[in-house]
Amino acid sequence: MARRIATLIAIALLSLTQVGTSVAGGWAITVFDDTPTEFEANTTYEIQYTILQHGKTPANVESTSITFVPADSGEALTFPGEPTGTPGTYLAEVTLPEAGSWSWEVLQGWFGVQDLGTITVDHDQGSAQLTTIDRALRIGLPLATLIAFALFAAQVLAYRARRTEPGLPHNVG
Repeated sequence: MARRIATLIAIALLSLTQVGTSVAGGWAITVFDDTPTEFEANTTYEIQYTILQHGKTPANVESTSITFVPADSGEALTFPGEPTGTPGTYLAEVTLPEAGSWSWEVLQGWFGVQDLGTITVDHDQGSAQLTTIDRALRIGLPLATLIAFALFAAQVLAYRARRTEPGLPHNVG
């Protein structure tokens, strides 16, 4: 019986030593290139990031994405990362539809998920005002150009008509 217990302990210890080597190398971090310092709703951002195994070596993964979850328990939004051609580097186009607090994370393929904390998304800067101004400019600018051209043409015709009136010299100078 003592021999069986000693064998089981030896197997357990051997198993524990193998666990350490089997998970070695199984971690990575994600670093970002020029991440925006402020996010605005309804604005598309290109976010480029690199997955680094052991924090050093760029690692290509089969699937990567960035997921945003609104603090108000709304629907999570996931944006796939596309390979850029540089080892371990990916690009995701991200558009958040509403202002507020969002938590975000990046899926690093088989390395798992890296939590990135929380960001605040600002309101779309004056979108209603810009829409009204845009409409006015889309109509007003062409109309103002047409009126200016018509006034210029009228001035040219009036000048020519004065020069050709009978009794006025045609060539002064």
